[in-house]
Amino acid sequence: LLWIIDSSPFFLGLFAAIAGRRQDNRIKLYEDMRRQELELESARLGLEKRVEERKSDLDRARLQSEGRARDLQTISELSRIISSEQKLDILLPLITRLVSERFGFYHTGIFLINETRQFAILQAANSEGGKRMLARSHRLEIGHGIVGYVSKTGMHRIALDVGVDSAFFNNPD
Repeated sequence: LLWIIDSSPFFLGLFAAIAGRRQDNRIKLYEDMRRQELELESARLGLEKRVEERKSDLDRARLQSEGRARDLQTISELSRIISSEQKLDILLPLITRLVSERFGFYHTGIFLINETRQFAILQAANSEGGKRMLARSHRLEIGHGIVGYVSKTGMHRIALDVGVDSAFFNNPD
């Protein structure tokens, strides 16, 4: 009996140590599972964000494709209308009006280069300013301004802000 009483603290300590180790393992396992749960949640949120970004990209691409399709349809319609007219004095104003209306441009003008290849002469325009330029036989020297640059090089030029474009020619109309 004395031996049992004397050895009981040892066995109680051993059992407590085993129970403590199990408790430590459970805590560590719980912490590992919680960390993995947080990682999975973070990955899920990241995937949801990527899906939304892709969806947004697809929507933007769809809208752009629809816009291009409308533009191509408009070009086709314009081509059909234009091909039915043979007289330049009717055809050029028709083109400027239709291009302006269908594509939403406030001003559309058509210049033709003269025989000496020195000037680009305005032949048709749809805006009020363009009509004033037509009335005064507006012309641009080849090589000056955006129209002159395009006339000289035969290459297109896009100016998103003509005020800062190096080829810009200030015209009050």
